[in-house]
Amino acid sequence: MNGWATGVQLQYNDPECKEDYCNIQRICSKLTTRGKPPLDLLADIYKTNVPSRECLAEILRSVIAALQNGKSSDEGRMSEFHACTSRGLYPTCSQASCPFFTGRDRDYFYYAKWLCELGFGLSDKEILEGIEELKAYVGDFRSTTNILSINGDADPWYPSSIYEEGEGPEVEM
Repeated sequence: MNGWATGVQLQYNDPECKEDYCNIQRICSKLTTRGKPPLDLLADIYKTNVPSRECLAEILRSVIAALQNGKSSDEGRMSEFHACTSRGLYPTCSQASCPFFTGRDRDYFYYAKWLCELGFGLSDKEILEGIEELKAYVGDFRSTTNILSINGDADPWYPSSIYEEGEGPEVEM
């Protein structure tokens, strides 16, 4: 999930939240204060958002329970469901057998697939069919040469994008 370093999902950045360090503005404000090393400031933020009694197993149980709650209107749950069922968009991984292989040391694909299986009861076959539907819709993106990636190699589509300066018109990098 997003935000492991801060203990909060920054992807949803709620500017009206009231808790300490619950959005990007509050976290940046803390990180830009002087007096402590940056790593200590980050540790303070994390400890505030993830009480020490929570271990990874408890956090994962909580995440799965939230995904399984069919009555929830949480936008994070809906976003995860959308990724699992209609987009087929998953993080990259470092094994060539993965649908979004980049050769980098990233194995989040299996975690994302596991969330879809346990959280929503989707079968491996259903998940992989969604990925194949996406690939059929967008074509073989590995041979595409005109995608500009603003995120560099953090973007799973970067192998088919312009991410290094080359011959031709000047591109701002």
